Amino acid sequence: MPSTSRNWVQRRRAARRRLRLRARAVTFVPSMSELSELSTRAQRAHCYRCDKAALLCLCERIPRVLNRTPIVILQHKRESRHPLGTVRILDLGLENRRLEVVPAGARSGSERPSWLPDGAGLLYPSKDAAELGAIAVAERPRAIVAIDGTWNQARALFRDHAWLQTLPRFRLQPSSPSRYRIRREPLPAYRSTVEAVVQALDVLEPGCEAGKLLVAFDALIDDQIAQSRGAGRAPRKRDARPFRVRKMPLALVEGFDRLVVVYGEAARPEHEPDGATELVHWCALRVRDGAVFDEILRPTAALPSDVRLRHLGLTTQDVACGGSLAELTQRWSAFLKADDLIAAWNPRTLELFGRCLGHATNGVGLKGVYRRIRGVDGDLDRVLALEAASQVPALVQQALTTVRGRAQTRLSNALRIVYFLRELAFGN
Repeated sequence: MPSTSRNWVQRRRAARRRLRLRARAVTFVPSMSELSELSTRAQRAHCYRCDKAALLCLCERIPRVLNRTPIVILQHKRESRHPLGTVRILDLGLENRRLEVVPAGARSGSERPSWLPDGAGLLYPSKDAAELGAIAVAERPRAIVAIDGTWNQARALFRDHAWLQTLPRFRLQPSSPSRYRIRREPLPAYRSTVEAVVQALDVLEPGCEAGKLLVAFDALIDDQIAQSRGAGRAPRKRDARPFRVRKMPLALVEGFDRLVVVYGEAARPEHEPDGATELVHWCALRVRDGAVFDEILRPTAALPSDVRLRHLGLTTQDVACGGSLAELTQRWSAFLKADDLIAAWNPRTLELFGRCLGHATNGVGLKGVYRRIRGVDGDLDRVLALEAASQVPALVQQALTTVRGRAQTRLSNALRIVYFLRELAFGN
């Protein structure tokens, strides 16, 4: 067959394939029996906090590092869901960090973003970069910016975002080979993002013990190697998920009725900007039965300022008469069912709650789900306005009236995004 004819046939086949996919996307509306089958089908357990299969969950192996130096990670969009990415370890482990996911092809000028900390320096192994460990303390950066992606993606981000080129550049001098045994670096001196950030913190803050994060990094590599050695086993047979729900986590499709949507408020003592952040208000609503949990806590230190309390929609008496953390823990354990699945708009809500309870609290991060489906970031209010998301069902709205303070609106908004994502999956 001549090449021109062969190309024409291939184009026709591709066009027909696209038409079939569009037809499936438009016409798929699950029947009640299909929904029942979805809800009862055994699902593969998944940790939506570290974004790993439950059997490979890293949460318990990621320590908390109280770093003072701000860490900003500029991540290429195509790297954000990579199963071997290391930024998740930094995002969950570092106290003072910021993660910015940048869409492929995006560009920006030389004006530095408003969120960029003062005195920031860029970790970038260019020829003109100063060696971080060799310069005087006074010349060291007060914040670190790290680019996450393949080296081609990192170069593209550096090229396409002119403000990165205005930052002073610093490089590292590794003292040992990279521990990244399953992804090859272009040069022996190059490091994964987690290794680079840990080494930079070791130079800037030797006492923060950032090296503990490498325990989780080693576990990630070991688990992946163990999985690859078992690749010869027969694959587990699963039914194909409907076209419109393939990007949606199973928790929002098959486990929807088990969702408990949560929201928490925290505050510091008045006139203590460096004081410990304490949980002040914790609330939740179970989708299945509309059961509400609403608990205000009394801080162990001084009460938050009047300005902060007005912002939270609470009074001094509300907080002064609040319960203790031990009482909250007891009541929360009584409220939560064995099969409940927790969801929050921001995973840091779960992180805060888990830190207060003294153990990790796993659940679905709705912000990440929205980003995965739509490909964009945004705060909750902007997302709801952009999507014109509908209100929650009347029974749920009625149950929300028992939640006190600003948390009532915030919890309602989180529920609105849950129902919006549900509608997006099933097209109804």
